[in-house]
Amino acid sequence: MIPEALICLALAVHYEARGETHAGQLAVARVVLNRAWGRRGDVCVVTFAPHQFSPLHQRGRAWHLRHLPHGRAWRAALAVARAALRERVAFARWPDEPRSALERATHFHAEGACPSWSAVLQYIGCVGEHHFYWPHPRGYAVGPGPCLPRGITL
Repeated sequence: MIPEALICLALAVHYEARGETHAGQLAVARVVLNRAWGRRGDVCVVTFAPHQFSPLHQRGRAWHLRHLPHGRAWRAALAVARAALRERVAFARWPDEPRSALERATHFHAEGACPSWSAVLQYIGCVGEHHFYWPHPRGYAVGPGPCLPRGITL
């Protein structure tokens, strides 16, 4: 039997980053785990929280846990979720190990989207078709990231 946390993380990876490379899928998985870290480690609570991962809200947690995807993309998402969970355990054991900013990201959005929260978070960078952010240590955003105010172009 597959642990529920692994299934929830794999669902987020599958529905949010199915077409991405391994690195892109791992970056999305890290965001879910970084958010879960602040919620007593409950990956499923984060995965199914309102306004978080939109493809998962159409039918809800119970439905998704009973109707798991299948095929190569699902197996890849499970493998990425396992790798991300192993990595998280290593970070917990050795919290002073240096981590890149991307490994600490708490938010992401797809290319072409421009959520309102992107203006108040620190832009980290892009992996594949996703842009990643984290809260700035001083509480304000530095640099525009990929989203600019309406009417402004570079």
